[in-house]
Amino acid sequence: EAVFADNGDATSPGNTIARAANRAEYSPIHERSKQVPPAATTCSNCTISASGELSKCYCSKTFTARIDLSNHGIRSVLNGAFSEVKDSTSLREIDLSNNMVEFIEPGAFARLHSLQTIRLNDNPVAEPAIGLHKHRRVTTGYPGLPLTLFDSIEPTAQLFFQECCWYAASAVSGFLKNYQYVLWH
Repeated sequence: EAVFADNGDATSPGNTIARAANRAEYSPIHERSKQVPPAATTCSNCTISASGELSKCYCSKTFTARIDLSNHGIRSVLNGAFSEVKDSTSLREIDLSNNMVEFIEPGAFARLHSLQTIRLNDNPVAEPAIGLHKHRRVTTGYPGLPLTLFDSIEPTAQLFFQECCWYAASAVSGFLKNYQYVLWH
């Protein structure tokens, strides 16, 4: 039986994803992530516009394990933002935490099949939209996350929506698609 975070609020992201995700695809919330080896190369040579658009990361090193973009004032991540990573098979982690990210374009994580961790915590994009359904507050989805955003990455990749907790990419992807279907059908 999976253990789900429950803060008593039926609209919390943990409860919503836990209810919507297929048990076979859901990875219980964990307090620790896969660690990038300390000797791993980090890349932070990225282009961020004055309006906060992350458009490209240029990582020319043969082995780049981590891209740390935390606390950079990023508001959106554009399609192909990580397409200039020379060795995308070595990239294990992208840290976008503690920014102001409101939207991530489809294709932003394309070609990153070896990615194990994406940190989105402390960004508006990681907060669910809340609405009313039959006089109850319910999560109406994540408007800043396109339905197919996580399809090209490893299904077991860890997505951090909160600092302490992660969800498997396949569970979040399934949730986004299933929830969108339920809302419109």
